[in-house]
Amino acid sequence: MRILIIALLLLKANIGFAHLEQLFFLRGTLAGREIGMRLQREDDFWHGEYFFLDEKKNILLKGGCSTNNGCQLSAYKLNQQTNKEEITEAFRITEDREHAWNGTWVSGNKTLTVSLKPIDIKKINHRFKGNPFLDKLDPYSYLRTADMQFSSIKKEKVNGITIEWLKEKASGVQFLRIKKGLPNDAIEKANEILAGIHLSKVESYFWCGSLLFKGAYKLKTDIKFLSKNILSLNTNTNSNCQGTGNEVQKENITIGIAQGNPLSLEDIFYAGKGTIPTVNSGEWFDYRYTTFGALMLKTLRGLYPQKFNASSGKCDFNKAEAWQFPEWHLEDDGLHLRPYFPDYLKCEHREELVIPFSELEPYRKTPI
Repeated sequence: MRILIIALLLLKANIGFAHLEQLFFLRGTLAGREIGMRLQREDDFWHGEYFFLDEKKNILLKGGCSTNNGCQLSAYKLNQQTNKEEITEAFRITEDREHAWNGTWVSGNKTLTVSLKPIDIKKINHRFKGNPFLDKLDPYSYLRTADMQFSSIKKEKVNGITIEWLKEKASGVQFLRIKKGLPNDAIEKANEILAGIHLSKVESYFWCGSLLFKGAYKLKTDIKFLSKNILSLNTNTNSNCQGTGNEVQKENITIGIAQGNPLSLEDIFYAGKGTIPTVNSGEWFDYRYTTFGALMLKTLRGLYPQKFNASSGKCDFNKAEAWQFPEWHLEDDGLHLRPYFPDYLKCEHREELVIPFSELEPYRKTPI
């Protein structure tokens, strides 16, 4: 009897309070405009965000749900005079047995009906369908990126190859594509990777911010090296997303144009034996510890003897450990490297050194 009562109570809870998933990805209409919504439940606290498909930007929500009254999720602003949160709009929605969510949206004296259903990505005609980047997205971001619009900002020639810079309409985030100067199949493969990177930066822009903080996000991209075989880029992102101060992130990206995929340093230069190891595998770490760091140190000592003889202190780059996992990119004059030091050492000024391609020719594994 006791078991039966517990079972009935659980059944009643499930019927009256939707289901037990932690995340809900929804789409629907609000005042005739399409919206996407993402809700997350953490015990009794609910939070999420929604966007209008024609604007893309997150509007952040928080609130709660109950068995009898459904969910109330509100957006807030901070009153600068009282330093208190004030509700700017609110959803009052309830999930039915068919997993549709219906209710109202309220802002001031305005009340509108809202209807939402789970996002089915199979029914979304995504303009970048097939791009590997889409596999990393949840349904909410998949929906938002489906119809993104890009406009041409400028074109430039780099080593005889025409580059076109595109700006995404809603975010203003700019990134590049290859326009011409290479075989069509190579351009198509490279641009698939570049489009995926562009979408990732746009999504980072939209996720920047917090409930009462708008956020700031700026992206700068520099082409460091471009040939018919390889494209090497540097992206510099300056963001302030949680109101805690600026954060700068630098990323070096190298793409094999013919292969249409990102390249590791070992894909270009490899001094080990046998098959090139997969990045972050045990074999890769063994290679970096036992072979690569020592080789880079020996080569750089030969090129810059005075610098290495003078190196000392906590940020001493005259040791193999500093070159086992360096930052790297390609430029016309060779392989550019910055030594690696653990964050706790606070080695902020790490000089960039160059190894000419001729020095690395015995280890080259792909055309440059």
